[in-house]
Amino acid sequence: MIEAILKHGAGSTGPFLDESVPVKETKAPRFFSSTGYGSKIPTAYMVKWQSRWRRVYAICYSNASSFYIKSNDGLLFVNIYN
Repeated sequence: MIEAILKHGAGSTGPFLDESVPVKETKAPRFFSSTGYGSKIPTAYMVKWQSRWRRVYAICYSNASSFYIKSNDGLLFVNIYN
């Protein structure tokens, strides 16, 4: 079972609220990059937040990635656990 924790709160310094959100795994959209790196890499995951399913994107410029969703408040970071 896949679980996700969404981190959101006031501003970029916090305090942040950790909220467990539903996750579904889908087919990832095609990503056109010759290097595999970028700031908006679509993943196969979607999370339900504010009554909408939102695509999880990855930021990757080295060997580690950060996952996020886009909202009206900006970027909300997501931790996904298998």
